[in-house]
Amino acid sequence: MNHEYDWSLNYNMPLDDVPVDIAQEALVLNGDTMGSPKGRQPPLQYEEEWRSLLKEGIDLCDLRKKALEGGLRAARFRSVVWKLLLGALTPGSPDTWLSQVESDRNHYSTLKAKLRVSPIGSAEPQSDNPLSQDEQSTWHQFFCDRDLQALIKQDVVRTFPGVDFFRGENVQEIMINILFAYAREYPAMCYRQGMHEVLAPVVFVVHCDQQALLHTQEQSEVSPEIVTVLDPKYLEADSYTLFRRIMNAIEGSYLIPNMAPTSTGYFPANMKTTMNNTENQVVAQLNWIKEVLLAPNDPQLFQHLEQLDIPLQLFGIRWLRLLFGREFPLQDLLVLWDAIFADSSSFDLVNYIVVSMLVAIRSTLLKSDYTKCLTQLMRYPGSMDISIIIDYALYLKAPSKFSPPPKIIPPKVLVSTDEKNDRVHYHRRKQESESRK
Repeated sequence: MNHEYDWSLNYNMPLDDVPVDIAQEALVLNGDTMGSPKGRQPPLQYEEEWRSLLKEGIDLCDLRKKALEGGLRAARFRSVVWKLLLGALTPGSPDTWLSQVESDRNHYSTLKAKLRVSPIGSAEPQSDNPLSQDEQSTWHQFFCDRDLQALIKQDVVRTFPGVDFFRGENVQEIMINILFAYAREYPAMCYRQGMHEVLAPVVFVVHCDQQALLHTQEQSEVSPEIVTVLDPKYLEADSYTLFRRIMNAIEGSYLIPNMAPTSTGYFPANMKTTMNNTENQVVAQLNWIKEVLLAPNDPQLFQHLEQLDIPLQLFGIRWLRLLFGREFPLQDLLVLWDAIFADSSSFDLVNYIVVSMLVAIRSTLLKSDYTKCLTQLMRYPGSMDISIIIDYALYLKAPSKFSPPPKIIPPKVLVSTDEKNDRVHYHRRKQESESRK
């Protein structure tokens, strides 16, 4: 069966400028002082950074604030932070972490064992044979699984083609295993194109933390608890734990109402026709963003896009399905995910990020015709300051708590206070954030 690709995912767009040597990048990303830019303050000692996580309260107030302000760029326990923010580890109860990690790893191990279907040597060769079409047939399931894995592999081998880390056969096998296990554990979701793009940063972050552990172990002894939590043997299982929690939060971008995949894992051939007649949750979400957030806050930009007949669905579906994975360089994307995870478990901030991204390039959009507008939206400028995008999204969501970054303040309809005061408050907050690093 042919696998039709969604053109809107735009796999041929320019890739991030990501260093090829991922191992070295992991050390720099996770705070290796030898790779730190000149002038940057030395990172916390490894054990001290770990202890700061242990001291976090049940509400993770300090950690959330740090994540929202972009303070996790040099974190050497980012995957652990994500587990705390996503509920895979219980905040304020570090004594339970080892058992929770073990439970999640056992869950994945059990799931993989259950999914291993080997029809060879079947006890009933007469009734269960390779030609059987019975859905209860072991052979039938075997061929269905093989087809689904081949489908997944077609996407996985194309993940970040410019990054050597994702060219490794071991990494690709890990990703295929995770996506296949997820598809079988959550049959209503199954596998949809784009899920591999969500998984890739997760595997990268878990790998980076494990590399930081190995690097630290070369220099000094590390607490057994850290070694257990970041054991490199469990790259696949730990990535699966994070991936399924992220997918749980964004399942509305993938789930097709009143539609279930076939036993092979494919959705019916008439899926596109059905989709035209049934409003997908992601379309409803984008309509809400357009009507509730964009139209009243920036009517000029809203009207311009309407006049050009550029609906948010044209580019927004990809933005939401991939959690903006194709719009920003990888390191900026991780900072953006830090903020999304820290804001709320339901990822409410993504709605405001969509509007923030539009407002950030509004001057260009307002001057552009249909073709130029669409180019900007489908190939979002990678040079945008991710902290500005995040800060403006936070302001849109909670204007009483956050001030807008002055660089992208649009028409006065969005600003309720004096612009000069906004600038003073914004720079003061940035200075306070830098002083805490």
